[in-house]
Amino acid sequence: MSEEQYGIEEVQDFLKFGFAFAEGMTKALEDGKWNWLSDSLLMIPALAKAPAAFDDLELLKNQLLDISKTEKEELVSWAMEEFDIAEDEVEEKIEDSLELVFHILTYVNKYK
Repeated sequence: MSEEQYGIEEVQDFLKFGFAFAEGMTKALEDGKWNWLSDSLLMIPALAKAPAAFDDLELLKNQLLDISKTEKEELVSWAMEEFDIAEDEVEEKIEDSLELVFHILTYVNKYK
């Protein structure tokens, strides 16, 4: 494991990936038509926001476990503003996004 520390910016990048994925899926499903082109197009913005966490997922996981109250409040405020998420939904959406991204990255890392 590297000695590098992740900060709040890297956690935000992680969340951007998850939120972009969810937004892309929502847009692709809006018309009720699903195809491989939709799959490819929704991944482009998500992958553009993918963090550099593929190589050191455990370090980022540890950062999240050690997140301070102030950092958590900053993440909540940032997500509400950046992604127009209602206050009563934001914490659940952050948790869901992080869980989704961890699962995706864990799966991808199995093929490295």
